Amino acid sequence: MFKILSLSLLALFAVNVLGRVEVTQQGDLVNYEFSDLSISTENLVIEGSDFIRTKLVGADDYEAVLFELGMPEIPVIRFYAPQGEVEVLFGNEKNFGQSKRLAMDLVPNLESLEKIPGSQRRLVINKSFQKTNAFYPSKQFEISDAGTIGGEKEQLITVYPLTFNPASKTIRLIKNFQVVIKTSTEVSKSSEGQETFAFVIGSQFKNSPAILKYENFKKQQGFNVVRINVEGSINTPEAIRSQLQELLKSTNLKYALIFGDAEHVPAKRSSIISGVTDHFYAAIDTNNYSTDINGPDIGVGRVTIKNETELLAVVDKFIKYQGQNYRTEGWLENASFLATNDRYTVAEGSHNFAIDTYTAPNGYHGVFPNANQPGGDKLYAITYKVRNEQVVSAIQAGRSIINYSGHGATTFWDAPRFTQANIRSMNHADALPFVVSNACITGQFTVNESFAETWIKHPNGAIMFWGSMDSTYWDEDDFLERDMFKGIFELNKETFSDITHYALRELWRRYNGLNRASYYWETYLTFGDPSIKLRTNRI
Repeated sequence: MFKILSLSLLALFAVNVLGRVEVTQQGDLVNYEFSDLSISTENLVIEGSDFIRTKLVGADDYEAVLFELGMPEIPVIRFYAPQGEVEVLFGNEKNFGQSKRLAMDLVPNLESLEKIPGSQRRLVINKSFQKTNAFYPSKQFEISDAGTIGGEKEQLITVYPLTFNPASKTIRLIKNFQVVIKTSTEVSKSSEGQETFAFVIGSQFKNSPAILKYENFKKQQGFNVVRINVEGSINTPEAIRSQLQELLKSTNLKYALIFGDAEHVPAKRSSIISGVTDHFYAAIDTNNYSTDINGPDIGVGRVTIKNETELLAVVDKFIKYQGQNYRTEGWLENASFLATNDRYTVAEGSHNFAIDTYTAPNGYHGVFPNANQPGGDKLYAITYKVRNEQVVSAIQAGRSIINYSGHGATTFWDAPRFTQANIRSMNHADALPFVVSNACITGQFTVNESFAETWIKHPNGAIMFWGSMDSTYWDEDDFLERDMFKGIFELNKETFSDITHYALRELWRRYNGLNRASYYWETYLTFGDPSIKLRTNRI
């Protein structure tokens, strides 16, 4: 059992507890200056043992962790940077804070906890390391490959300002340092010219009037639409990816939309998750996909339909949403957050952060548990004991964002229960929500009709559904949700691909590509047009 006992802020190693980061650029030199870093701590009890978790204060957007299962969870500075020469300057001795002895060990990195009922997490501790009388990590910084985007290589720079001696239970902090990068000024030619949109079309839909209608609409938006018909020799994931790679080389390819279910347009069988992934079609600027998972070059979405009638309904709502052809727009100011009945403190915590930090300050509201609920509905199974009919009533009223966190299945959200029949009952004249499903297997489109597919196919369902092929995990989903909302409201990410890519790249940054970072890229799938811009109450 995990229990947080107390939270305290230590003004360690800093004159000013409010540290800061200043980024400046002069010519091809970019300078990151970190000043007056300090540490906050919280006491934890895990499986009957006492631990301390530390966090860096003053570098929130740059903080990550040094991840190795069973080793101490060390907070680090980590950020993306273009390829270039890197120099880390620690200055003189006054930049080094005094050492501080802790009353207990630092919390170890914990294994991911699957979002299935009754899941338990093992406490793994490296016993031999605890006897080591040396500061960890021994290196002060490192540089790792972060993939390539549009042919441009990226790197992750990790600096270790905090180190820990397990034998003496002592931490020490470097509170001031600089990172200087000499970058290349070359610009990729692939980023120039008219944007290309690839339509990857299952053979049975190649003569579809609905696809022709949407093709003409996207051309009116300024896209160069190129069709890839999945037939003949172009009928495997490798062949489809090769076609997209050729387009990336010869045009300014930005998006690909797959028309067809799993039997019409095959996805790539994964060696990381259980199931298939469309991410194989997004990271395409190198031939070695496995080393470039964190480098999506294009946004990829899928419309899982089985006939022309379903396809036309989806196309019509895509056009309606982008054309802003609404009779009313009040639903754009409404949001719903659904939280499970198992490990509900995590699910509710993710939602409460998003509500308090982003949706409430931006004028969103809901109707549950109170009328005009700030930030959106809190449809929580435990704290507010919400019932299915109350969930249906709130969503029927029209929502622009719906975010569920908890247990899922291929055909429903578990608690509060929300089913495919509930989706099919949606009848709001205008509302087309962005639906986020932080839950297991709701995006498993290899079944006859998954929960995600019902949302995207129903004329009054989702404009976009973002959900998982395989199981998801409590900590990772928490980080993913927080960063997704940050991308939308703080960094002004607009298109669905920009929003989702940002959240997944932040998860990769947190773990330096370790833990479940690759898994999450492959398991989360976009159902809908990745080029569509999310309508908010500000746009």
